[in-house]
Amino acid sequence: MANPTPQSVDPAALAKVNAEAKDITNRAFAAEMAGELAEALSLHGQALTRRLEGGTSNSTESVDAAINYNGLADIYLRLGVMDMAEESLKLALKIRDYIAYGGRELGPPQAAAATRDKLGRVFEARGDFEKAREIRLRGAAMGETLCGNASCSTPGGALLHTRDLKGCSACKSVFYCSPACQKKDWVKRHKPLCKAYIASQTSGRSFKRHINSNEIKQ
Repeated sequence: MANPTPQSVDPAALAKVNAEAKDITNRAFAAEMAGELAEALSLHGQALTRRLEGGTSNSTESVDAAINYNGLADIYLRLGVMDMAEESLKLALKIRDYIAYGGRELGPPQAAAATRDKLGRVFEARGDFEKAREIRLRGAAMGETLCGNASCSTPGGALLHTRDLKGCSACKSVFYCSPACQKKDWVKRHKPLCKAYIASQTSGRSFKRHINSNEIKQ
């Protein structure tokens, strides 16, 4: 028997798959909130598998699948497993991001902005602040750069236009809606990463000046 086409798939069966995957996803988020991270990872994976089994309309390239990819990334970020966090976020962006950047522009802009900001955090953790800046600024012209403070006073995080950005004056790679949000993120997360990056940049410039000075003397 031939594989079912999107036209021949039973709508009732698809609805059942959606409901099952949603239930598994809800259990994944509950497990994460309870601190059961290994269980949460497993459940997000199960939800993705169930979506794939459902056929085209429930594939791993759907709006709902992006929720699972993003959920996986949140856990990997908490665990410090940056390679897996990056992989999960990029899969989510294939669904959520702008078409010009290889995405499908599915789902709300705020969800895409949140995924880009989290990928920026991965790049920050690796010391690649240029990439962090680029990914976060991707949505600025559209007013879709997320405030870099995870506990922004705006529910879900403020979406910012280029003219509204208040960036870190040191690394210029993360952006906020207000000085208050910048201060909160500085204290809670950004400070050690930024200081390490600036120190590495300063050290690199000093080394270059030393080399150039020796070349002149010779």
